[in-house]
Amino acid sequence: MRSTIAGLCLLLAGCEISPVEARSMDWELETAAPAAKSPPPERERLPAAPPPLGASVASAAPPPSSPPRDPGACGAAGGRPCPLQAMMRGSAQASVVRGDFAAIERAFARIGGLAPAGYDGWAEISARGAQAARDQDLVAAKAACSSCHGAFRDKYRASSLRSKALP
Repeated sequence: MRSTIAGLCLLLAGCEISPVEARSMDWELETAAPAAKSPPPERERLPAAPPPLGASVASAAPPPSSPPRDPGACGAAGGRPCPLQAMMRGSAQASVVRGDFAAIERAFARIGGLAPAGYDGWAEISARGAQAARDQDLVAAKAACSSCHGAFRDKYRASSLRSKALP
């Protein structure tokens, strides 16, 4: 049985609206057999958004890619991870996924101890992440991760430190 708002009131909620009142309010009650289901409408593919006003077509193009990496180098797609990358995946990321705050705190302490020379703020960001883990604040801990990655990831990836073993 298909019904409109008034029908639902009558059947489910026990409203004080009678079928006569419902009809007078232009609400339709249908008691006929349900209609056959029609297939859902096909979704239209929307065209890509145009570039912002004032932007040239050239600025909408993706930035040029970096030079190809040695496929045997660490961090290459499908290859072995770099030492820090392996540690991040194995302890830091895994701890976050498990929600293990004690392990997250230990990971931040370890990461903070790995601060390379010239990476000012690395240890401080790590200390903030460790404090967030002690406070059991996963949002703040993830924010510390994002902050460090935003500040140092590109520089670290471009450096020779990337492939060196961790102390």
